[in-house]
Amino acid sequence: MGAKANKHGEIEIPVRLEIALLALILIVAAGLRLVALGDIPPGLQHDEVFHAHDAFTVLEHGNRALYFESNAGNEPLFVYLVAGTMALFGYNAVGIRMAAALCGLLTVVFVYLWGRAAWGARVGLLAAALSAVTFWPVFLSRVGLRAASLPVCVALTGWLFARALKNLGALSWVPAGAALGLTMYTYLAARVVPGVYALLFVLMLFAHRPGAHIGIRQTWRGWLLFAAAALVVAAPLALYLLSTPGAEARTAQLTGPLDALRAGDPGPVLEGALRTLGMFTFGGDPVGRYNVAGRPVFDWMVGLLFYTGLALSVWRWRDPQYAAPVLGLAVALFPSAVTPTPPSFLRAGAALPAAMLLPALGAAAIWDRLKGRRRWAAVGITAGLAAISGVLTVRDYFTVWPTAPDVIAVYRADLAEAAAWLEAERPDRPVVIGTSEPHHLDPFIFDYTPHGEADIRWVDGLQALTLPGARAIYISPATTPLNPRLTKIFFGDAAGAPVGELPDGAPAFTLYDLDASAALNARLTGAQTNPVYVSGAAAFESADPAGWAVRLDYPANLGGRLDFAGYVHAGAIESGGVLGLELYFRPTQDAAGVEPLAIFAHLLTRDGRLATGRDFLAAPARDWRAGEVFVQLHDLWIDPAAVPPGAYVLEIGVYSQADMRRFAVLGPDGEPLGDRLLLAPVIVE
Repeated sequence: MGAKANKHGEIEIPVRLEIALLALILIVAAGLRLVALGDIPPGLQHDEVFHAHDAFTVLEHGNRALYFESNAGNEPLFVYLVAGTMALFGYNAVGIRMAAALCGLLTVVFVYLWGRAAWGARVGLLAAALSAVTFWPVFLSRVGLRAASLPVCVALTGWLFARALKNLGALSWVPAGAALGLTMYTYLAARVVPGVYALLFVLMLFAHRPGAHIGIRQTWRGWLLFAAAALVVAAPLALYLLSTPGAEARTAQLTGPLDALRAGDPGPVLEGALRTLGMFTFGGDPVGRYNVAGRPVFDWMVGLLFYTGLALSVWRWRDPQYAAPVLGLAVALFPSAVTPTPPSFLRAGAALPAAMLLPALGAAAIWDRLKGRRRWAAVGITAGLAAISGVLTVRDYFTVWPTAPDVIAVYRADLAEAAAWLEAERPDRPVVIGTSEPHHLDPFIFDYTPHGEADIRWVDGLQALTLPGARAIYISPATTPLNPRLTKIFFGDAAGAPVGELPDGAPAFTLYDLDASAALNARLTGAQTNPVYVSGAAAFESADPAGWAVRLDYPANLGGRLDFAGYVHAGAIESGGVLGLELYFRPTQDAAGVEPLAIFAHLLTRDGRLATGRDFLAAPARDWRAGEVFVQLHDLWIDPAAVPPGAYVLEIGVYSQADMRRFAVLGPDGEPLGDRLLLAPVIVE
C-alpha cells in the first residue's frame, strides 16, 4: 500500500512501505561506506595508524585505558571499536576503517529514529536518506578517525531524548543521559554537546507556553535522571583528565583564534564563525584531506530545504522537539568556528545529525502546504534531490577527491602501492625505503598494510641512505623521493623504474634494483682521507685540531655500537650558505629495537661556544644491521647573524635522547677517549 494523507493533511507512510524504504536507504548507505573501503582513501594516514596502534595494544597487551595519550591524546571509544573490527577483519585498512563504517551506518539509523520519534516517519526517512548519501557523512564513515564516533552518539542521544519527551516516563530519560555521557568518550569536539541540553533546559524552564508545549513541570524528574545518568557515565573520563595534567596536548594545538581573541583581536574568531556558518551552501572544509576542498555540505537545492527547516524550527523554538536541532546545530558548530582552518568537517561533527534533520523538516513543511498532485510532485522532486546528492557524492568521493594532491600525499598512496608491490613480488634481498617519517609514522603504515616478508630499512630520503653492501632494492616514493644528491653519488646513471599508479595516474614510486657497493667503496676511500681527531678540551688552541688533538685511524668506534667510517665537506663556506656535510657510519651490531638516538654536528668557536649545529638521526637505529653503511647528509646553514666569518671547530658524535648521554669514543683496547670526534676545521668566509 502506498503513502497517503491523514485527516490532518499530512503524508502517512504505511509500516511495510516505511520498512522497505528504510531497508533501501540502508543498502545504499552500506554500499557507499563499504565499497572499496580498503582502497579509498588510497592509503592509510598517520592518525588512522595511531588509532590502530592503540587498538593493537588493547588486543595484544590487554591495555584498558580510559584515555589514550599517544598522538597528543585520544578519547577511547573509537579505539575500542577499532580493536573489535581489527579482531574480525584483520590488522589492515579494512579492519581499521570498518569501525568508522559501522559508526556511519548506525548514524543513519539513529538519525532516522530521531526524526521519526520527533516528527514522524517521513522526516525520519528523508533525514536518513540524506545521511546515507551526503558527502560529509560518507567521508566520516570511510576514514579511521575517532571523529566518526561523534555523530552516531549525538544522534543516539537526540533520538533517546526525543523519545523521552514523548514518553514522559521519568525512567525513559536515563538512557538518553547515558548516551550523552557516552558522547564524551568520542572526540574532543563532544565537550560542547552538554551545552545543547543545558540551553534546552533553560528554554523549557523560562520560555514554554503552558498547555501549548511540554515544560519543566512535567519533566523535572526526567531532567534530574538525565543529568545524573550523563554525569555517572562521563565521570571516569572526566576524573582521569582532571587528575592527569597535560594529557590533552591536542588542545594546545587548536587555540590560535581564541588566543587572538584573548589578546584583543576578535578577527580570527569572527572570520571562523562566518566561514563555519557558510559551510552548508557556500564553502565547506578547505582542507583537502577531509573534503573536496571547499565543497559545501549541500548543493543549493537541498540547501534551500535546509534553510527552510532551520527557519521553521526557529519559528517553533518554544517546542523543545524543534529547538533541539537548532541548538544542536548552533552549539556544535562552535569548535569549528574557534579553531584553525574553519570550517572543519571533523570538529563540526556533532552538528551532522541536526544538519541532516533540518532539510527533512523543511521538505515536510513544504509538502504539508501543497495539495493533491502538487504535493506528490514535491515528494518526487525531494526524492530526486536526494538521489542527485547521492550521484554527486559518488562522483566527488570516488573519482574527484582521491586524485587531489593533498589526499595522495596525506594518505600515502605511494607507500600503499609500494607495499602492494612488495606483497606481490616478495623480493629476497634488502629493501631501503625513503620517507619523511622513518622512525615511527610511516613504518606504522606498513604495520597495517600487507607487504610480504620484506627486510626493510627505513630512512629519511632527503637526508640519508642505507647501503646494504650488496644488491638491494631502493624505493623512492613519489611524495618523499630519495635525495638526488645521494642517488647521483651511489646509483650513478642508473635509471630507476617507475612502478605503480597513483589515483592521478602518476607513478607511485621509482624503484632501483642494484648493487651500490662499488660506488660506496669509492666514496669511502675519498672520505677516509679526511682526518678525524679526539680531544676533551673545553677550549681550543686553534680551529684546526691537528696541532693539539689526538688523530685517530678509521674506523673510529662510538660506544661499541657503530663505527664512524668517514666524512666529506668542502672546508670553506660563504656566510649565509649551507655547509654540505656527508657523514658515514657502519653499525657493528644489529639493532635491538626502537632507540631514540641522535647524531650531532656542531660548529664551535675557539672558546668552545656553540655557533651553529643540528642534532638528528635520519637512519633509525631500529633498522641498523651490522656491517651495513648509512650516510647522513648533515648539512649546516651558516646564519650570518650567529656565525660571523672566521675559523671554527667541527665536532660530531652520537647520543641517546632518552638520557642525553653521548656515546664514548673508544680506543683500540676499548678504553674511552672522549665523547666526540673532531673533524677538519670549517672556514666561514
